[in-house]
Amino acid sequence: MKQELGGQPLWVWLAGAAVIAGGYLWFKHKSASTAQAPPAAGSGGGKSTSKSSFTETITELHSNPKPRRKRKA
Repeated sequence: MKQELGGQPLWVWLAGAAVIAGGYLWFKHKSASTAQAPPAAGSGGGKSTSKSSFTETITELHSNPKPRRKRKA
């Protein structure tokens, strides 16, 4: 007696559900472990950037590129 759901064997649905549940738990565990990790040494402490440095970075990213020097042939 084979049970089917949506034209597929029941074991295929159960295996898919197990993969999805396992993936969800793995991602949840990974995100929780990275959120609690202390900042890396030399990274500047994470959120201690000032508004002026942020503004300078945005200005640099949105400005025109610097002209390049032409090489002599």
